[in-house]
Amino acid sequence: MDERAEGGRLHVQGLRGSSQRGWKERGILTALPSDGIGDESLAFSTVSTEDPGKGQAMTIVRTAGSLAVHLTSLETDPIPAALMQLQHERLRDLP
Repeated sequence: MDERAEGGRLHVQGLRGSSQRGWKERGILTALPSDGIGDESLAFSTVSTEDPGKGQAMTIVRTAGSLAVHLTSLETDPIPAALMQLQHERLRDLP
């Protein structure tokens, strides 16, 4: 794997992904800004090296002991930060 920082963002090239269903893929993982939502959050995108038009963006938000995973295709609009904040507030307010 090749790791480098460009424009303040971490890029990891040669990342390998697989699933229990049997698919395997190599890609590039790039750290993204996470808007500071929740108690902690992180965001990243993955792009296939075999099909550069194929990719996804993921934001993971921690609220107390819960994780919310927001996943979208890179071809669609990102999930609005206000929606992720609303989910964080609802999780936080659970008994």
